[in-house]
Amino acid sequence: MRKAGAAVVVGLAIIAVGCVSDAGSNRFLRLETADDSYTRTEFGFRSDIMGAYKVPVFTKVLEHEGKVAVCGYFINTGTSCDATLTEEWFKQASVTFDKKPIGTGRYMQMSKPQPDNRYQARCVVTDVSWDGKYGRGQWLDIKGNQIRAFC
Repeated sequence: MRKAGAAVVVGLAIIAVGCVSDAGSNRFLRLETADDSYTRTEFGFRSDIMGAYKVPVFTKVLEHEGKVAVCGYFINTGTSCDATLTEEWFKQASVTFDKKPIGTGRYMQMSKPQPDNRYQARCVVTDVSWDGKYGRGQWLDIKGNQIRAFC
């Protein structure tokens, strides 16, 4: 069994919180090929077996029919076990937008480069109404727990 805790290297704050439930009724919008409009953040993880590793995380916020939509993906740079731990961490992490809970990080997609060396992101529509002040991902916050997983 491996255990991984996470801390933000750049950008988003990650702190230990209690059990996370999937707030909101986010619905799948689409898969899209990521472009330069995505904000890159690097998450630092630590596992008991493999030690520390970093995961590049890319997010984008956009308006869809008057609501906030969120797109995201991460790139596994470590072992398959690291990928399993990272995916599980995102599934359990809580996501807020402008301090409003919008659900878990379950929408985050682990992505591998396509033949054209581009990545696929998963997008979901939230219940949060769009406000003209919203721009790129600076309103997005992801927080998670220490997790345990078998690899």
